[in-house]
Amino acid sequence: MSSRIAPVLAWALLLVPLTSPVHSQSPSSPIAASPLAPDTAANTRPLGVDEAIALGLQNNLGVQVNRYTPYAAQYESEAAWGAYNPMFRGDIAYGEQRLQNSFATNDPTETERLSGTAELSALIPYWGGSLNLGFDGMRAETNSP
Repeated sequence: MSSRIAPVLAWALLLVPLTSPVHSQSPSSPIAASPLAPDTAANTRPLGVDEAIALGLQNNLGVQVNRYTPYAAQYESEAAWGAYNPMFRGDIAYGEQRLQNSFATNDPTETERLSGTAELSALIPYWGGSLNLGFDGMRAETNSP
């Protein structure tokens, strides 16, 4: 197969210099200034090193973004401390029940229940512990003898 590729490569190498436009180009002339472009010679002035550094820092977006890095780090630190804020949870439930007695002479039994739960929990920084304080309560009323 390499015997077939060699003649093709030889012909390609012979034809490349003939078709290349590099030899037929004339030397390039300087690009003419655009009529809309401002005259740069009239708008320039020499800069000192301090002025050049100040302009470079003022126009560099990376430096301007990095200026706010300490503020962002402070907000992230405060957000991380939010895990140690205490949490309060509560739950309340109410229910009524009415049961018919099998005897016609007795009144139906009525029961009311009220229950609630309250819990305060928090993580303790630096010790790795947690604090939980909870209260459960229930009240029931019935007319059953």
